[in-house]
Amino acid sequence: MVGIYFKTTRLPVRYLIYIAMTALGRVLIEIGGAEYKTGKDLLIVAGAILVLSLAVLVLRFASHKDDPSDRLSYGA
Repeated sequence: MVGIYFKTTRLPVRYLIYIAMTALGRVLIEIGGAEYKTGKDLLIVAGAILVLSLAVLVLRFASHKDDPSDRLSYGA
């Protein structure tokens, strides 16, 4: 990620969100295997993963809309 930043001078936030989703997935597995299982804990972590995945979706659409390299040039 640091290499991408120095090459493009842009910080890829989506990768940080993917890392957070992976960490929450591990927490979800840990909560599911624990003796003190509560549905509330599982629901909170699953909701957090859902919110992060929606944030990635929004970022993908926003970056696709603003990225000039995706546009077709008809004059060339």
